Amino acid sequence: MPFQVLVHREAIKALLDLPSEVYPRIYQEIIQLEHEPRSRRASKLKGQEDIWRVRVGRYRLIFHVDDPGLTVTVLRIALRTERTYRGL
Repeated sequence: MPFQVLVHREAIKALLDLPSEVYPRIYQEIIQLEHEPRSRRASKLKGQEDIWRVRVGRYRLIFHVDDPGLTVTVLRIALRTERTYRGL
């Protein structure tokens, strides 16, 4: 059964601000989360329960997986910097 993908307001804003060459790649990764949120490309964040990331070039797609509710929530889309994972 596919997961429902929700996108946090902050992530929507970041998605709309992406450069045109990166947008389709990030969008495709979001679509893939519906079918396989824990793909081989996804890595679990250390010290965080059920929070994962996918690397898309220099960008990171950070999301939370709720197995009982069958939902994936995209929390953040950001360029990889030392601040990318703060405040999760």
